[in-house]
Amino acid sequence: MKKIVAALAFFGSISISVAQQTPTFDHYLVNQYLVNPAAAGMNGTNVIIDYRRQWTGFTGAPETQVLSIDGAIKKNKIGLGLMVINDQVNILGSTGAFATFAYRAKFSENHFLRFGLSAGINQNRILFDKINADDPSELILFQNNQNATSFDGAAGLLYELGQLKVGISSTHLFGGRYYYENNFASESLNYQTINHYLVNAEYRFNIKKGKFGIVPFALAKTAQGLKPLWEGGITGFYKKDVWLTLRYLNNVGYSVSFGGFIAKNIIAAYAYTYSSSEIGAYNQGTHDVILGFRFGSKNGGNGADQKAMDDLRKNNSELFETTAFLKNQYDQLKKDIELQKKTSKETIYGLDSIKKLMSKNKDELDKIIQENLIKFEKYQNNSGTVNTNSKDKTENNNNDNGGNKADKPPYPRNFLNSANGGSKGSDNNASDGSDSTKGKNSSLSNSEEEIIDGKIYVVIGASVSLDVAKQFQKMVIREYGEETKIVRGEGSVWYFVYTKSFENTNDAAKEQNRMSKIDEKSLFIGIPWCLIQNK
Repeated sequence: MKKIVAALAFFGSISISVAQQTPTFDHYLVNQYLVNPAAAGMNGTNVIIDYRRQWTGFTGAPETQVLSIDGAIKKNKIGLGLMVINDQVNILGSTGAFATFAYRAKFSENHFLRFGLSAGINQNRILFDKINADDPSELILFQNNQNATSFDGAAGLLYELGQLKVGISSTHLFGGRYYYENNFASESLNYQTINHYLVNAEYRFNIKKGKFGIVPFALAKTAQGLKPLWEGGITGFYKKDVWLTLRYLNNVGYSVSFGGFIAKNIIAAYAYTYSSSEIGAYNQGTHDVILGFRFGSKNGGNGADQKAMDDLRKNNSELFETTAFLKNQYDQLKKDIELQKKTSKETIYGLDSIKKLMSKNKDELDKIIQENLIKFEKYQNNSGTVNTNSKDKTENNNNDNGGNKADKPPYPRNFLNSANGGSKGSDNNASDGSDSTKGKNSSLSNSEEEIIDGKIYVVIGASVSLDVAKQFQKMVIREYGEETKIVRGEGSVWYFVYTKSFENTNDAAKEQNRMSKIDEKSLFIGIPWCLIQNK
């Protein structure tokens, strides 16, 4: 009897404090929800059953059964879970049911932090029917098992950055105290759970675009007042279907596990742990089996390849960057178009205004152009040089033999009308200038003997207003970068804007052609023409 009471006191007040208050799991890489509530919903929707038998063949060894259900809602921002755990160690048993809420905070496409909290009830039992007594009659005193229930909870954090995952969790948050009847003393039997802490980390390396991969991992756990235990290992996987894990548990032994999808979305895995300590001689090892169903994609967990999910995240990230780039390009293009429209409007407006002003008295200007065209053709047909000596011109005609004649630019009659669209404008600076120029210029009836030595000016614009002519000069240098000068007509109020002056018609014709080619914006008033005046 004393032995039995002593055993009860031992297990009731001491044993659970230092033994397995929190079950151990071998397949937490497949289902991290087993060890961290923050992982609820991380791998889609799962229903998984886990059965673990530790130290097979050893009387009173731990035995655990778990049913876990978890999934995600709100575009994977919120995870929900339910876990039912039944655990038995020697004559002590416990059954708990916990609901879980998890939240995922997103920093970037592959950067997350998950928070998880589980809460529920836990019933602890003393199983008197499991006692092996030397005297069977002593068991009559302990026919009824005793139960005690308390509120319990767990919390966790899970950090994800690309292929890196780091988790931290704690169980028995509230330090529940359990009381049992004691028929042999005035004080009841009781014990209190203590906080357990767990830290784990893993990193996934994909090989050949995820066809193969390896995941090194490590885990450390401890309880209040106890030395920490740690383990580490590596998982290799092929495609999305098969994985193999090798693990070392400090001061415990070695473990190997393998698993995969045995059918569409059905997960099965087995783990075996060999005890390298002294107790290994008294048992046949530890066995852990899971069977589960994963709704939707196979991706998620370390047992299956996450290549498709990684590719999707990468594509989404690239799409987001491309969209942002295109939006910036669009905004910049829109600004450029608006600026171009504004500049174009300003340029067109300025050109139209100048053309209207310079088209004042266009009939008179057209007459001047026609007269100078006839003069220019005469000099081209003769020596090509502006000279009044009829004898020299006759000699030059006799000796030229048709050489060095410049190409004649096509001058349509009334070409100002076609170039300016027949538009009319006003010029406040010279309202009556047309009468003063009549008859002043060389007329068509002038004989060759009346022409004196002169110059040929390649004209691109003309106005009866000096201010308007200067404005036109600024526009030409702004648009084409061409320097121009202004010459006043002989005995007239006209101001002619010209590029260069020559004494030879060949050079003047070449300049005319050059200026015609560069006028891509139709800036010039009409087409370039030649003005012949005295030196």
